[in-house]
Amino acid sequence: VDEGELDLSGVSERVLIPMRGTAGATFRGGGVSAESLIDGIKKLGFKVPTPVQEKAVPALVGGGSGVINAFTGSGKTAAYLIPVVQQLLGDDGGPPGNGPPRALVVVPSRELAIQVLRQAEALCVGTGVRLSQMIGGANPTRQVQDLRRKKPHVVVGTPGRLAELAVDAGKLRLSAVRHCVVDEVDQCLAPPYGDDLGDILKALNKKDCQIIFASATGGSAPVLSLARRVMREFVLLEMEGRARLPP
Repeated sequence: VDEGELDLSGVSERVLIPMRGTAGATFRGGGVSAESLIDGIKKLGFKVPTPVQEKAVPALVGGGSGVINAFTGSGKTAAYLIPVVQQLLGDDGGPPGNGPPRALVVVPSRELAIQVLRQAEALCVGTGVRLSQMIGGANPTRQVQDLRRKKPHVVVGTPGRLAELAVDAGKLRLSAVRHCVVDEVDQCLAPPYGDDLGDILKALNKKDCQIIFASATGGSAPVLSLARRVMREFVLLEMEGRARLPP
């Protein structure tokens, strides 16, 4: 394939994200119905959707898989968290029940895991959605205890620790996960994380799991190749000026 071309097989829809948002766009108009989540979005400081949120939230809130290719600082993290949390809450906006984690966010570094967790915690205040963090460098025994005690609905973690707890130790049940996000997926694909990410994706029940890849280079050939392997079909969301159109 030419450098200027991409294999778009598996892409159900290609959505270009404009540099400027649409006047009058709202989160409710994008499919967010839970009042507690609307409140959480305001707490994060978003009065109106950023361009990536305006396009990504309605594209993903129905449960379809997707690849988000957007700049750092574009509101990308909230763009995938909002549709996932809305689905956890459901149409009635009530908190999810107990059980194994329903959503997983995989990130390549402890620093990013902390940032994502902070955003998710602010977003989920008042929703009843519980969160936990599983990162390398922390005590794994305490993390297992946290899983048992807190019964989180959402787990944010790094590939190595998530694979250790789920695949090696069998303490984190991934077959029940219904939403899996891989943020900075290009970094997660690179050594030393690639094998661990592969083990995590293999452990998912992919027939019933929404998978979302997000990255500043999310439209690259390696990312799209992985997307085709693990998603039946997916929406490709790309910032204007970054998309490489086929001839």
